[in-house]
Amino acid sequence: MRLTWTTATETGNAGFRVQRKAGGANDGSWTTVGSLRGRPAHLPPQAGRHGRQQLFKRGVKEAELLSTYPNPAQQQVTLRYAVPQRQDVKIHLYDILGRRIQTVVNGERKGRHERQLDVSQLASGVYFLRLAAGGKTRTQKLTIVR
Repeated sequence: MRLTWTTATETGNAGFRVQRKAGGANDGSWTTVGSLRGRPAHLPPQAGRHGRQQLFKRGVKEAELLSTYPNPAQQQVTLRYAVPQRQDVKIHLYDILGRRIQTVVNGERKGRHERQLDVSQLASGVYFLRLAAGGKTRTQKLTIVR
């Protein structure tokens, strides 16, 4: 089997570590099955929900949405994002019609962050998380299933 991918917005990757997990989503432990070597990283690895770890060589250049999981979701999602410096960062949740449902983040300090978002009261459907900072926006699709 051959595994390939590209990064959407991430830069400065020192390498990737591919891991697999035996058992179900909540069972078993992760085992490294391969890696792409790079220069030593000085930031902690960022783990994706499918066992891929991303190693960063340097800090964040611009605000970005890193990952949101699980997706699709039922009750709660974990939103991961990064901010290069303290700035006016806003992350809003929108429905498919473009109506703002919720403000998730309003201002943030420098660094990588993780927030839990309760989606248990949302109807099934497609939603969008939109990060706005430094005159730029990033959007991620989020699917809610019941």
